[in-house]
Amino acid sequence: MKKLILLLAILVYTTTVHSQHFKKGYVSVNPYSPMNIVVESAEIDGVPLEAGDEIAVFDGNLCCGVLELTGPIAIPLPSINASAESSVGALNGFNSGNTMYFRFWDSSAGIEHTNIIPVVEDAGNSPIPNVFSANGTAFVQLSTGNTTKTFNGAFFGVWNWPSNWTPSGVPEPNNDVVLPVLGPTNQPIIYPTDEMYCGSLSFSGASTLTIQSDGSGTGSLVVANGVSGSTTVTAQRYLPSTLWHMLSSPVTGQTFATFLAANASISNNGTNDGLIQYVESSDTWDYNISANSLTPGVGFGARIDASGVVTFSGSLSIGNSSTGVATSGNGWNLVGNPFPSAMLVTQEAIGFLKENESVFAPSFEAIYMWDGGADEYTAVNMGSGNVNVASGQGFFVKAASGGSVNFNQSMQVHDTGEALKSADIGPSGLTLKVKSGEIYSSTEVNFNEDMTLGLDRFYDAGILKSGKGFDLYTRLVEDNGVDFDIQWLPGKANDSYEIPIGLDATNGGEVVFSAQSFDLPFGYEVVLEDRLAGNFSDISNGEIYVADVESGNNGTGRFYLHVGAALQTSVDEDLNNTGISVYTIDRNLYIKGKVSRDAQIMVYAIDGRLMNQFDVSSESLNRVSISNFTPGVYFVKVMDANKYKPVKFVVEQ
Repeated sequence: MKKLILLLAILVYTTTVHSQHFKKGYVSVNPYSPMNIVVESAEIDGVPLEAGDEIAVFDGNLCCGVLELTGPIAIPLPSINASAESSVGALNGFNSGNTMYFRFWDSSAGIEHTNIIPVVEDAGNSPIPNVFSANGTAFVQLSTGNTTKTFNGAFFGVWNWPSNWTPSGVPEPNNDVVLPVLGPTNQPIIYPTDEMYCGSLSFSGASTLTIQSDGSGTGSLVVANGVSGSTTVTAQRYLPSTLWHMLSSPVTGQTFATFLAANASISNNGTNDGLIQYVESSDTWDYNISANSLTPGVGFGARIDASGVVTFSGSLSIGNSSTGVATSGNGWNLVGNPFPSAMLVTQEAIGFLKENESVFAPSFEAIYMWDGGADEYTAVNMGSGNVNVASGQGFFVKAASGGSVNFNQSMQVHDTGEALKSADIGPSGLTLKVKSGEIYSSTEVNFNEDMTLGLDRFYDAGILKSGKGFDLYTRLVEDNGVDFDIQWLPGKANDSYEIPIGLDATNGGEVVFSAQSFDLPFGYEVVLEDRLAGNFSDISNGEIYVADVESGNNGTGRFYLHVGAALQTSVDEDLNNTGISVYTIDRNLYIKGKVSRDAQIMVYAIDGRLMNQFDVSSESLNRVSISNFTPGVYFVKVMDANKYKPVKFVVEQ
């Protein structure tokens, strides 16, 4: 009966809930499907918490609710209103059924306590499971206690093995962990798919820890409350290709020379090793870095001779940290994830972008990751969906002024499968691609009714050009003079937009445009205008457009993308009604229609690769063998007196 009365009293209880220490994963003042956690008592070593102290509840490493005390706990009892996950992948609240973990902040001592033991009951004093429940209620008594686990390594050093710990059980976020000196086959190992937690981490003597990585993933460790002792950590990072990768070390105490000596797979090209650092002041890459130290939070480039792991060795990087950024040159700074786990980037309250929003240059409020396969940088911002940066991942930021970017412990998240790669396109939009020979570039246009025609902060993202002399980008409909990698538009029914397209093509020559759309607004078409040639080409359904550009082509003015409903364009009727038809019979491609003896036939793959090129053999009917073509979609283009007709055809099984 007592708790029932107190539950009624809670309805009129008021207290300050603005946290000075803990950061919640949700933004809204009103929690989503909240759980009411009534705090009956809270003690640190038998001493009750007092005014200014904080109590927080966590789902793993995510803070779901905070209570800042205004005085000793008394009737009416204070409560924590914890927020549930608001949508799939939002990473802003708890998931029902997950364990509740509590932490204290002792404001007078400046100490965070993670070793909290909860007693959880219902309103009738009966024990209930210590788990989250959307729209539920629980009464808790909280106190610090001895939750330390010591590794014994009896079973081949596997961290994720209950009997390898004393007392038995794999550590959880409220467990302090001690790693003693053990034999070489008993040292702790976190395997590539393991997602491990602990409160504090203490190394005893010359104890070591290995975090493994392979093609299946990279082991992950989230330490809530600091590291002590002499640490020796070996952290691996699997690199899937021999392309350049942007990296960042999760350990301290290692130079590039010792890193190179420990990783024989890193490419060596005479005087240039496969290691580089970016120099912001001169916008150049520096190969002469062997004497420099690997610093967590600072990025660098690496290239290996064959896919496999690179190994970092040193002291573990844990806790809040910062990395300096400069604007003595162009403001581009190569930084990186300093943690032995993945890191939140786009999370709305505690992600890297939100935490550092004052650092970014206007129009460049994003991180930029190198996509070696595409040979270009990809911008990732708040419009990219739920994006986590892998452990060991380096990335660029463009700073507005000198200062630093912050890496907070609350950003750590388990994501063992997160690869060293770029993010996917947003939920509604298109990717415009252009290809020249074996190189290509792309730019995104996305849609959301809340966006504008001008700059939308943290959604529109200026481009970081590849440096290869071939880049595609857009200008905002309401142009602000910046070249953009990502542009967002309202995408409302019956709207249409003319978007300037920029193309830098140092070598010039033939280029092939194509578009890939993702859930475009109903009725929207995509038409590419070549203003120099006077052509409009509908590329809504996988069609391509081929154009010749002069060497040194740079900027906007020739190409425009028309996107929207019921587009009105002056299509060149002569171009699209040449009387040429294309069909396939028995692994042969037939091009029927009047052409001159100087005409040429070109066949392209759907990604813009030129598969073959032929001179015509007849002025009325030409046959091309496609017997060696793999099944798929292709395009044939007939070039005659500078007139092009890309036509799609399919090669069946």
